[in-house]
Amino acid sequence: MNTYDDTPPPTIVPVLHPNRTRQLFIAIILLLLASTTAYLFNTLKRDNTPDTGPADPWLLFAAKGGWVFTFEYDIGELVNTAAERQTDKTPDDKALANIANAVENAQTNIVQTLTRRLNLLGFDKHIVITDPDGAPRLTVRIPGAPTERGDEIAAALTEPAFISFHIVHPGSDEMSRKLLYGDIAPPGLKTEVIQGQIYYIPDTYGAALPPPPELRDFGDPPPDCVCMPHHHYLKDNDIRDVYTPLFAHRRPFLTRDNIVRAHNDHDKNGNPVFRLQFNAEGKTTLAQITAKPDLNMPRKIAIVIDGLVYSTPQIIVPINNGAITISGRVLIDKPRDFVKLFNSGTLPTPLKIVEREFVAR
Repeated sequence: MNTYDDTPPPTIVPVLHPNRTRQLFIAIILLLLASTTAYLFNTLKRDNTPDTGPADPWLLFAAKGGWVFTFEYDIGELVNTAAERQTDKTPDDKALANIANAVENAQTNIVQTLTRRLNLLGFDKHIVITDPDGAPRLTVRIPGAPTERGDEIAAALTEPAFISFHIVHPGSDEMSRKLLYGDIAPPGLKTEVIQGQIYYIPDTYGAALPPPPELRDFGDPPPDCVCMPHHHYLKDNDIRDVYTPLFAHRRPFLTRDNIVRAHNDHDKNGNPVFRLQFNAEGKTTLAQITAKPDLNMPRKIAIVIDGLVYSTPQIIVPINNGAITISGRVLIDKPRDFVKLFNSGTLPTPLKIVEREFVAR
């Protein structure tokens, strides 16, 4: 017969050395302190993190409001602008292809340029809505944009920021004097003597200059030339905008497309300057245009920004390095972020604001 012993086995109880017990107790306390510190740190960090609101621009606009702009552009003016931007060396067949491409891709280019400019202004969350039927119209919603920045945004989104360089006709000064002294002014402008000189000013106080394209054929320009408004700066802090007519070659010899870099700088006297660096084609063209200057009757270059002549430097030395420097008040009176707008891309045509609304929340 088998006998079973059902007595429970003895319990083995570990016996720790007193020093070992103290070390284990300290380790547990340190672990609890570490956990508590981490929890408090994360809680404080979470409480002090600003609430950026919803990431979706639509939800952000619904929560914070902002500016809404609706723009339109004219297809006919788009074609004319594209044609005017073709250089005098562009073959006709290529020029026509460039114009067709500008029209076909206008809306895409406008959206991309507006997006870059809004990002530069600090509004990376925005909404650009194009017309579903392809009409030349689009709406921009800018969530969180404060009411006081409305004018700044409007200027940044409508300025084409296109620069071109034209040869001034040698008879431009004489033709200009005949118009001004003959009191012959284009529609929307009138002549007035200011600080001893005759200028064009808007015929209605506070009115804007007529769009430069409307002035191209004014004054019976010579063949292959156009009339351009030449913007002048008055003395003694007189901030009025005044103009004279200037006649230059219709097609530029260089444009924005030939520029690879643009940046603000200062000359040796600390005055602000605007430096431009051209690509290989631009460098060659500039060297050809400025070669063998005639010091007795130097030619002039019209530097045109968005249809307005801002400077007419004389060609007195060859320019072989493919770079030019623009100085003068154009850098002070143009928007301070013009270089940023310029580098963000050029609008293919001017945009007109047809609706502007601030939505408060």
